[in-house]
Amino acid sequence: MPPASKKADRQASLNLLDECLFRIRRAQTSRQFQRDNAERSQVFLPALSLAILKELHRHGPRRMKMVAERLDIDLPQISREVKTLIESGHVALSADAADGRARVVQLTALGAKDWTAYRAAARTALADVLRDWDDGQVADFARLFDQFLHTPGP
Repeated sequence: MPPASKKADRQASLNLLDECLFRIRRAQTSRQFQRDNAERSQVFLPALSLAILKELHRHGPRRMKMVAERLDIDLPQISREVKTLIESGHVALSADAADGRARVVQLTALGAKDWTAYRAAARTALADVLRDWDDGQVADFARLFDQFLHTPGP
């Protein structure tokens, strides 16, 4: 294949990947996806609450300022959402052992249970989407997508 043709094929593939990533982002953040996943999991929390649960589940107890920085959300908005999560029993606040003036947010048993249920529902939905793919295709897709996500970007 001539170099110009290879370059055009590569560009067409990059364009397709760009469109696919856009569609993934749109689907993952859509209200319909969130409603469907809430129904499947029976976890009815706003997207920001779920993001906070995810952060705490992945990284353990954190100061609210760190949660705000990691999620790129203003601290006052995180504080309001954490207050709601405390009231619902999903998280708890405690004093930071290193600095008693600072507060640390941590998952409660309910928060961990609901986060696990929400993720399990999302994985079930993914399995449904890929039900017609054979195991090798799913494994190849997972491996390549993971490789893509771990490739340093610009």
